[in-house]
Amino acid sequence: ALDLTEVIFEEGMTEIPASICASSDYMSYIRNVRLPSSTKNIGSSAFLSCKSLKEIDIPKAVSTIGNSAFSNCTSLEKVTLHYNDSSVNTGSGTQLHSLTIGSSAFGSCSSLNEINLTENVTSIGDYAFEACTSLSELVLPERLTSLGYLMIKGTSISTITVPKNVNSAGTDGRNGPLAGALDLTEVIFEEGMTEIP
Repeated sequence: ALDLTEVIFEEGMTEIPASICASSDYMSYIRNVRLPSSTKNIGSSAFLSCKSLKEIDIPKAVSTIGNSAFSNCTSLEKVTLHYNDSSVNTGSGTQLHSLTIGSSAFGSCSSLNEINLTENVTSIGDYAFEACTSLSELVLPERLTSLGYLMIKGTSISTITVPKNVNSAGTDGRNGPLAGALDLTEVIFEEGMTEIP
């Protein structure tokens, strides 16, 4: 669709369907995507290979960014997340709203150079930022508990701090979260960590 440059999801929509704008076999000209504040989940591969998309604003109600949701969006430069201070009842008490970033969610976004991970982010999936070659900094939030394997492979990140609450590190049997990050020269494990995951 040569003339499709903007996609607007109207208020009230809570789920962005999986693969809804995916375009692996055809050139995508979508430059602007507007997600409503009602959005709770972004489906797997929802915007896969939308190679003209330059930035995306993720509403604060979102709790899941699905696997490969923005993978191979090669023009994507900026991802904005918003802190959500609301609490949810878990059955064993209340806890702050949580956001999970799926596997390969931003993989191969080679222009990505800015993403702010809010304190809502508790889990980052395997390959989440793999081959984000322009990404030189990633500040991991305090509430983060789980890191996927090869999470920052192929980025330009040179130093990273692992928060003290991280208690799970993914592996494919040979590689962990920091493997393949060839520019990485320093890893800091935050004061207060009692076990190295």
